[in-house]
Amino acid sequence: MHPLRRTRAGISATVLAFGVMAIAGSANAQSFSPYSAFTSLNTQQLATLQVKLTYMGIQDKGLPSLGYSVTGNSFNLSRFVPFFRPAFDYANDQNAKTFFMSTTEAQAIITQVGMISAITVGGASSNPFVSFSMVAITGSQNIGFEAIVDASTALQLFAALRAALQTVPALLSTLSIMACPAGINEPGTPVDVTSSAGVTFSGVRLDRVTGQFVGTATVKNNGGSTFPNPVSLILALKGSLKLANATGSTCLLNPVGQGFINVPPLAPGGSAVVNLRYSNPNQDPIQPTVKVVAGPGSR
Repeated sequence: MHPLRRTRAGISATVLAFGVMAIAGSANAQSFSPYSAFTSLNTQQLATLQVKLTYMGIQDKGLPSLGYSVTGNSFNLSRFVPFFRPAFDYANDQNAKTFFMSTTEAQAIITQVGMISAITVGGASSNPFVSFSMVAITGSQNIGFEAIVDASTALQLFAALRAALQTVPALLSTLSIMACPAGINEPGTPVDVTSSAGVTFSGVRLDRVTGQFVGTATVKNNGGSTFPNPVSLILALKGSLKLANATGSTCLLNPVGQGFINVPPLAPGGSAVVNLRYSNPNQDPIQPTVKVVAGPGSR
């Protein structure tokens, strides 16, 4: 059974209470704007953009929504409330995980998602799985857009979001918070190439500005064939250690819940150096166990 699947009959009192609040907030709901209103935002208006992803599938426990706002403007859920649809449950928004993005990344999200016609038409699927919504301020008006899509369109949506954020590993990794437990995984099955790879670590030191530990890892292809892209170095860390600059975290491959970082392409005999940043609040020894996988698919 899917980890989040069950019947809706057992939704908790907390969820129902929040659902009532959401419906009450929609009593004088604002009208949605077309997707084109967001593609035409100028630079100043783009800075007010906020994007929200809400899981609406059947679930045993809450799955935090994801909220993104442009740096300098904190995420504000109340801007979305006037656009809540009374027939849908937005309870997962109460525990939203929020992140900052640049206007470049905001524009990339609008552009990439805008290529999916099933989303740009807006509306709500009869088989709700994920809500993609945006708000922005034009003049003195808070405009909003929402598309509540089914599972197959959610796969396209997350593929578009990954394309939009692919150059920003820190933001890209946040998508796995929802994608992994909801099963919105990338197609393909990575190959374990650890036995054909050599990994060495060096230069670990404390960055006194950030408080993180930094170092490098050199990954070498000792095999006779090119590793299929993407190549990922998975680091199993103990204690309080976390890979702060991870491309993502594992949800399908063991060890589950560990950070990984993608490595440049590796031909036979080739090697690549990647920078590593560790969050280590308890000063635990940095002694990672490594795994190298290659090829498309969720890690």
